[in-house]
Amino acid sequence: MVEIVISVAAKISEYLVAPMILPFTYLCNYKSNFENLKNEIGKLRVARESVLHRVDDAKRNGEDIEQKVEKWLSDVDKIMDAAGQIIEDEERAKNSRCFRGLCPNLTTCYQLSKKAAKEMVVIAGVVQEQGNFDKAFESRMSTLNDVLNALNNPNVNMIGVYGMAGVGKTKLVKEAARLAKKDKLFDEVVFAEVSQISDIKKIQGQISDKMGLKFYEESESRRARRLCERLKKEKKILVILDNIWASLDFEKVGIPFGDNHKGFLNEREAWNLFKKISGDYAENEDLQSIAKDVAKACGCLPIAIVTIARALRNKSVFEWKNALQELRRPSGRSFTGVPAEAYSTIELCYNHLEGEELKSTFLLCSLMVHIQSATIQYLLSYGMGLGLFGGIDRIEEAWNRVYMLVNKLKTSCLLLDGHTSEEFSMHDVVRDDLSVQQIPNNFFIGMTELRVLDFVAMHLPSLPSSLCLLSNLQTLCLDYGVFGDVSIIGELKTLEILSFQGSNIEEFPREIGQLTRLRLLNLAYCNLLKVIPSNVLSSLSRLEELYMGYTFVEWEIEGLNNVRSKASLHELKQLSYLTNLEIQIQDANVLSKGLLSKKLKRYKIFIGDEWNWSDQLQNSRILKLKLNNSTWLKDDVFMQMKGIEELYLDEMRGVKNIVYDLDREGFPKLKHPQIQNNPYFLYVIDSVKHVPRDAFRALESLSLSNLINLEKICHGKLKAESFCKLTTLKVKSCDKLSFIFSFSVARSLPQLQTIEVIACKNMKEIFAVLEFAQLRKLTLKSLPHLRSFCSLLKKSYTPERQQAPLTIGSSSNETAWYETLISNLAKL
Repeated sequence: MVEIVISVAAKISEYLVAPMILPFTYLCNYKSNFENLKNEIGKLRVARESVLHRVDDAKRNGEDIEQKVEKWLSDVDKIMDAAGQIIEDEERAKNSRCFRGLCPNLTTCYQLSKKAAKEMVVIAGVVQEQGNFDKAFESRMSTLNDVLNALNNPNVNMIGVYGMAGVGKTKLVKEAARLAKKDKLFDEVVFAEVSQISDIKKIQGQISDKMGLKFYEESESRRARRLCERLKKEKKILVILDNIWASLDFEKVGIPFGDNHKGFLNEREAWNLFKKISGDYAENEDLQSIAKDVAKACGCLPIAIVTIARALRNKSVFEWKNALQELRRPSGRSFTGVPAEAYSTIELCYNHLEGEELKSTFLLCSLMVHIQSATIQYLLSYGMGLGLFGGIDRIEEAWNRVYMLVNKLKTSCLLLDGHTSEEFSMHDVVRDDLSVQQIPNNFFIGMTELRVLDFVAMHLPSLPSSLCLLSNLQTLCLDYGVFGDVSIIGELKTLEILSFQGSNIEEFPREIGQLTRLRLLNLAYCNLLKVIPSNVLSSLSRLEELYMGYTFVEWEIEGLNNVRSKASLHELKQLSYLTNLEIQIQDANVLSKGLLSKKLKRYKIFIGDEWNWSDQLQNSRILKLKLNNSTWLKDDVFMQMKGIEELYLDEMRGVKNIVYDLDREGFPKLKHPQIQNNPYFLYVIDSVKHVPRDAFRALESLSLSNLINLEKICHGKLKAESFCKLTTLKVKSCDKLSFIFSFSVARSLPQLQTIEVIACKNMKEIFAVLEFAQLRKLTLKSLPHLRSFCSLLKKSYTPERQQAPLTIGSSSNETAWYETLISNLAKL
């Protein structure tokens, strides 16, 4: 969506070299430092909301969100937490003074003032970064406007939009085409995919299909003549050619064009692009002539220009000269369909990578061809199997290393962003497409050093018998395949990573229990798998990660039979190294006490028969529960699980409130709870009982639906920290609820952006006080007894966006009431 130009680290380092401030200055500026810190926190909140607004708009338009943006938001949350802690410490310090409160504690004041001053520096840097988001957004809009202006220009008959893959060129061009057709600039829009190896007949077919033209000729030249004649007869038609790698002969395709439009980029355009990527450094008097020669050596190919310009930015003259020599040197390698310039630039960037680990990771990525957008998990599995990551003992450590390596390769333009933060993609030019049809039984004879084996999306009646000879195999992937007998896998005693994701496996082989060195087992999306023999899972004593999402195994109920034939969930408790668990359990009766252990650092656990596993969930600790009885909860199993970030509750019999019944520590990490279909709920949080008064301090959204006996969201007094990060509130069909939040809670909701209250029969007042400067969306429907939005309107209320959407009820009485509400809000 947008790109961050100035990093937080750079801003911090700028201030670290500033002159040292004397301790006396910290004491003198104690009060002003804290006042300024609070002001900076306010600015940071506004900056965060501005970025979130951009993100929301992008998601609604179907755009992908850059990983840099997500990281910025995550960093901001951490910084705000740290700043909030400093403010809390200062409040506590006021109550702990020397000489019975007559004098302040100077040591404490000095330390707190120093922390406040440093935190202001950090916040100022982050706020400044937010401005770059707006600049990047404006840049994208500027490009869109440039395209539209060119389409309006009668003297322009060809437009080139260039950039690295994954930055949104296709979406931008399609949006420009949509707007141009809407404004009746063209009668028709035709889209064709060119790709790395130009297939003339395929391109002709894509264009003709859109125009309703049928080809009866086989030769390209005759098809081209017919297509050209048809295009000339059309009134106004826009032809979009996507994913062009090299010059395309329009005459061969049959696209009419002018004499002055025979290439993709001319030398002037190529040089301008090169300067834009490499910066003003290319304009240096000593470098300019060399830089222009480098740009020419890239053959006016956008991918080559962008890759090399990024690699040489801020490098010495000697490195520029060496790069030019390498680009001009004829390559001994030849690849069909790959422009020589493109290959040379990729090779040059590869040679400039720091360290063998990064180079090996890139080469490994180029072999991951089974999906266009590869996952971090595949890269981790292969890299662990090959021993690429030195000094790694646990898989949890390997995750951090892989993320770091992928980010470095993206910075070098050798990897591209994927559809999600867990994926990445590559340029077609560096992908190595292979296709294996069948494997003879003796295939692996003599391959004793093989460490990683990938059988993804293959159909084999049985695995090759020579597989058992792979005495050093570390990783085996059988994802999305159809296999017969796989029991031979039990002989691979060195295996550490085994994946069956999406395969047709129906019964888990008992022999796999012999793999005592296995560290990761992936059975996700194996929807045919029903039986796991008893004591197999518990035998995998070194297992660290287990994935069983959208896999519905028939678990044995612990204690019913003395002799078990099938596995029970009790076996998972015996896996002392298990830190990552993803599992879907339809029948809650098979649950085992102690399943949800404190040692789990990442988990995605769905219990019940109506949860959708395919939902896009961003957090790493997620729990969904649908329980018809409270027996499981009475065992305090839930109390053992800490750090839940997303919580979904449905039909929780016997539970009257979340905080206290489920977690007496107040869910300190919970961000997104969704509670529904529970007639027993009285309160969401009951602080009258012994629970923390700062519960829900990390909460970002709250959704309550069909809680027919819910009396209050909060019962008792809470600290201001509770709900302080809440941005979205949705309440539906909560019939006994007469108001949302009391005065004490409502005044601590500065971040609230979305309010949705629907079909609450007894709702009389939404809030006791109105002080929501960030409010953007307000939806109120079917509230027959609502008499006021709030009983106290704060004078300081100044909506940031008065055009926030407001959805009103359908009856005439409701409409009149809401019109009065709108009028009153407009006067504030």
